[in-house]
Amino acid sequence: MVAKNNQHLTYANMKKIKTELDSKQDKDTGDTELLKWIDNSLDISRFNVDMPKRVRMNIGAEGDKSSINGERNNFKQGTTKDKANADPTGVRIPKMATNSRQMAADMVSYEAYEKEMKDTLYLIEYMNKT
Repeated sequence: MVAKNNQHLTYANMKKIKTELDSKQDKDTGDTELLKWIDNSLDISRFNVDMPKRVRMNIGAEGDKSSINGERNNFKQGTTKDKANADPTGVRIPKMATNSRQMAADMVSYEAYEKEMKDTLYLIEYMNKT
């Protein structure tokens, strides 16, 4: 929360003002200066929340949020999987880590490749017909 002369501007207020200023067509100098100040304030607020969590994660400290299996996480609360609505045919391939933080944390991300699967199935059907 930013306070000046007993007037408070919350994080949500700053995000709302930033969205309005970003979508404004004709910005004057005051709007540009205010937008820079809001961007800086939002960055500081995000950093103040993110950095302690990131440090705890990097040193392997226990987090403050519970996961499903009882372990502790620094960033997000654990949720149960919705097995009734899961797509068992969804195939994903791992993407390579792109920065040092991902490599150090052994983070693996996946991308779906439905189009490749459809093309492959089409090719198999075509080859079987000929």
